[in-house]
Amino acid sequence: MKSAQQKKKVELPKFTLEATHELNKPLTNMGMATAFTDSANFEGISDKKPLLISKVVQKALIEAEHHQINAILSLTIRSVPF
Repeated sequence: MKSAQQKKKVELPKFTLEATHELNKPLTNMGMATAFTDSANFEGISDKKPLLISKVVQKALIEAEHHQINAILSLTIRSVPF
């Protein structure tokens, strides 16, 4: 059975969705636990010791208005001693 192609107009209300997630625990569970400790080895990045990751945060924003949708993604990695 063939279906005919049809054009439809879909209208969405204006909206904004925003989410923030700390990723330390998921990254640790994926095997990156050492990166968050004094035993982290980031040789070649800095001579300062200890150099470790203190926090990883991901933020996402989706805005829909009129005929466009905008999406923004930000990933922040905080390190020690910087």
